[in-house]
Amino acid sequence: MIKKDLAAFEKYCNGIRPTEYIFNSENQSNSGSSLRIQTEFRFNSMIVRPNRILFRGESGYLCFNNVDHVEVLTSSKPIGTFFQIICIEKGENKRHTYLMLAE
Repeated sequence: MIKKDLAAFEKYCNGIRPTEYIFNSENQSNSGSSLRIQTEFRFNSMIVRPNRILFRGESGYLCFNNVDHVEVLTSSKPIGTFFQIICIEKGENKRHTYLMLAE
Protein backbone atom coordinates (compact mmCIF):
# COMPACT_ATOMS: atom_id res chain seq x y z
CA MET A 1 0.00 0.00 0.00
CA ILE A 2 1.28 3.45 -0.92
CA LYS A 3 -0.21 6.45 0.87
CA LYS A 4 -0.63 9.53 -1.35
CA ASP A 5 -1.98 13.01 -0.74
CA LEU A 6 -4.51 14.25 -3.28
CA ALA A 7 -2.00 16.05 -5.50
CA ALA A 8 0.24 12.96 -5.65
CA PHE A 9 -2.75 10.73 -6.36
CA GLU A 10 -3.90 12.95 -9.21
CA LYS A 11 -0.38 12.86 -10.68
CA TYR A 12 -0.29 9.07 -10.26
CA CYS A 13 -3.60 8.66 -12.14
CA ASN A 14 -2.42 10.97 -14.91
CA GLY A 15 0.58 8.63 -15.28
CA ILE A 16 -1.38 5.36 -15.47
CA ARG A 17 -4.17 6.91 -17.60
CA PRO A 18 -7.16 4.79 -16.59
CA THR A 19 -10.05 4.71 -19.05
CA GLU A 20 -12.56 4.38 -16.24
CA TYR A 21 -12.98 4.39 -12.49
CA ILE A 22 -15.32 1.81 -10.97
CA PHE A 23 -17.20 1.99 -7.67
CA ASN A 24 -18.86 -1.30 -6.70
CA SER A 25 -20.85 -1.68 -3.50
CA GLU A 26 -19.70 -5.30 -3.19
CA ASN A 27 -16.15 -4.02 -2.55
CA GLN A 28 -17.17 -1.76 0.34
CA SER A 29 -17.03 -2.41 4.06
CA ASN A 30 -20.45 -3.43 5.32
CA SER A 31 -19.92 -1.88 8.78
CA GLY A 32 -21.87 -4.68 10.41
CA SER A 33 -25.09 -3.98 8.53
CA SER A 34 -27.16 -6.89 7.23
CA LEU A 35 -28.57 -4.71 4.43
CA ARG A 36 -27.04 -5.76 1.11
CA ILE A 37 -27.57 -3.55 -1.91
CA GLN A 38 -25.45 -4.21 -4.97
CA THR A 39 -24.60 -1.31 -7.25
CA GLU A 40 -21.83 -0.53 -9.70
CA PHE A 41 -21.01 2.85 -11.16
CA ARG A 42 -18.48 3.58 -13.89
CA PHE A 43 -16.91 6.99 -14.39
CA ASN A 44 -14.64 8.22 -17.15
CA SER A 45 -13.11 11.27 -15.47
CA MET A 46 -11.82 12.40 -12.12
CA ILE A 47 -11.51 15.93 -10.73
CA VAL A 48 -9.38 16.54 -7.64
CA ARG A 49 -9.94 19.58 -5.43
CA PRO A 50 -8.69 20.30 -1.92
CA ASN A 51 -10.18 17.59 0.33
CA ARG A 52 -12.50 16.38 -2.44
CA ILE A 53 -12.50 13.88 -5.31
CA LEU A 54 -15.26 13.98 -7.91
CA PHE A 55 -15.80 11.19 -10.44
CA ARG A 56 -17.98 11.97 -13.48
CA GLY A 57 -19.56 9.74 -16.08
CA GLU A 58 -22.59 9.39 -18.32
CA SER A 59 -24.79 8.20 -15.45
CA GLY A 60 -23.91 11.09 -13.13
CA TYR A 61 -21.25 11.74 -10.57
CA LEU A 62 -19.86 10.49 -7.27
CA CYS A 63 -18.22 12.96 -4.90
CA PHE A 64 -16.10 12.17 -1.85
CA ASN A 65 -15.78 15.03 0.64
CA ASN A 66 -13.37 15.42 3.56
CA VAL A 67 -10.75 13.28 1.80
CA ASP A 68 -7.65 12.94 3.94
CA HIS A 69 -5.55 10.79 1.60
CA VAL A 70 -5.66 7.90 -0.86
CA GLU A 71 -3.99 4.52 -0.45
CA VAL A 72 -2.95 2.77 -3.67
CA LEU A 73 -2.91 -0.98 -3.17
CA THR A 74 0.36 -2.36 -4.47
CA SER A 75 -1.01 -5.88 -4.84
CA SER A 76 -3.41 -4.77 -7.57
CA LYS A 77 -4.59 -7.33 -10.08
CA PRO A 78 -4.05 -7.33 -13.87
CA ILE A 79 -7.55 -5.88 -14.30
CA GLY A 80 -6.46 -2.53 -12.90
CA THR A 81 -5.32 -0.65 -9.83
CA PHE A 82 -7.31 -0.73 -6.62
CA PHE A 83 -7.21 2.28 -4.36
CA GLN A 84 -8.86 3.32 -1.12
CA ILE A 85 -10.20 6.81 -0.53
CA ILE A 86 -9.87 7.74 3.13
CA CYS A 87 -12.34 10.35 4.40
CA ILE A 88 -12.24 11.82 7.90
CA GLU A 89 -15.22 13.35 9.72
CA LYS A 90 -13.46 16.21 11.47
CA GLY A 91 -15.82 16.79 14.40
CA GLU A 92 -16.37 13.13 15.21
CA ASN A 93 -12.88 11.81 14.38
CA LYS A 94 -14.40 8.98 12.29
CA ARG A 95 -12.58 7.39 9.37
CA HIS A 96 -14.47 6.10 6.31
CA THR A 97 -12.74 3.99 3.65
CA TYR A 98 -14.06 3.51 0.10
CA LEU A 99 -12.48 1.04 -2.33
CA MET A 100 -12.43 1.78 -6.06
CA LEU A 101 -10.79 0.39 -9.17
CA ALA A 102 -8.98 2.31 -11.91
CA GLU A 103 -8.95 0.37 -15.18
